[in-house]
Amino acid sequence: MTDTGLLNAASCADNSGVGGAAWTSTANAAGAQNGTVANVDLSGTATSHYLIGSFTHGLAAGDTIVGVKAAFYRFASLNDSDAPQDFSVKLVKNGTVGGNNKANVGVGWPQSGAWSSDYGGAADTWGLSFTGSDTIGLAVSVAAQDPNDNASIDAMRVTIYYTPAGGGTVQSMAFFM
Repeated sequence: MTDTGLLNAASCADNSGVGGAAWTSTANAAGAQNGTVANVDLSGTATSHYLIGSFTHGLAAGDTIVGVKAAFYRFASLNDSDAPQDFSVKLVKNGTVGGNNKANVGVGWPQSGAWSSDYGGAADTWGLSFTGSDTIGLAVSVAAQDPNDNASIDAMRVTIYYTPAGGGTVQSMAFFM
């Protein structure tokens, strides 16, 4: 299989396409996990906006993307045991959030930082069609479980699986270090 290897978000931004609470310090979620974070205060708001990570993949226009695996390093600051949860985890194609929602609903975010489960996979395009000329991003929105929830994301990453222009076998490398 061919893949891009592990890609960290090149940039991150708030997107008001969903929810009512804006992410702050969004640039902190770009790059590798380093202890600086994007934050969202969910006080009095049921869900956050999207935090969108954009990725630079370097694929050729004729390449066909056959799968995307994604994860993000997240945690929640809680006043009690009701942790915020995924609300929406989607891909971004050419600047538009779309495709299947891969949110892991019902699972609270940890109080200490941890990588999320993998979303998607080597043969999962999240209900979208991609070529190498498409830009790809990851959109994450979190839902409050009580009025005092806050959430943070330190890093976002993807691996893009593709068939090179002219055909070939899809290849893969390890997603995590």
